[in-house]
Amino acid sequence: MGIIAGEYGMAGAAILCGRSCPRTGVGLMTMFGCKDNRIILQAKLPESLFINITEYRHDNNIQYLIGPGIERDENFKNVLEDIINSKSPVVIDAGALNYISRNKNLLDKLSTNSILTPHPKEFSRLFGNTSNPHERLLRQVEKSKQHNVIIVLKDHFTTITTPNGMVYYNITGNAGLATGGSGDVLTGIIGTFLAQGYSPIQAAYLGVYIHGRAADCYVE
Repeated sequence: MGIIAGEYGMAGAAILCGRSCPRTGVGLMTMFGCKDNRIILQAKLPESLFINITEYRHDNNIQYLIGPGIERDENFKNVLEDIINSKSPVVIDAGALNYISRNKNLLDKLSTNSILTPHPKEFSRLFGNTSNPHERLLRQVEKSKQHNVIIVLKDHFTTITTPNGMVYYNITGNAGLATGGSGDVLTGIIGTFLAQGYSPIQAAYLGVYIHGRAADCYVE
């Protein structure tokens, strides 16, 4: 699996995402990141290969996830566009979602069943403001169908919508997940299930469920 995360000064997001992957079953893992983060990433994630983001070359045999800890670095933006143009399903989070919100033409280029994992503010940047949760859910269903993507909207009760109009509600999790880095962990879990051969929708709802259940077990 290829993890594209962690520009300069944002190694923590890449580490949190990367740590969740072997714990949920991934085999070989490659981190594509900023060269200035190499030492800390290889120290914290010794099981992962590391490749400088400038040396990224797309491989259709690798499942990619992109977004944790990226915002300004042009190299990461170029890789995101390359992955989107490759037409391979991808898990997209955080800074990658914000980049798409500023370049909305990319939404129509996403591969079918790509997985977007926005929190409410990221969702609003992508698809516009809504006045209440019901209207937001209708917008979420509409956009999943329009762009043929799976949307994991992270909130008090996370909702997952699919290109065929299905809606899944998750009932695990607690307020402890409302903290920085939690979404990076979820992205890694979902990507791991995709890399293991689960369908995109299975990867999405299993990832969300297990992420929330782990938080519940921690509280218990």
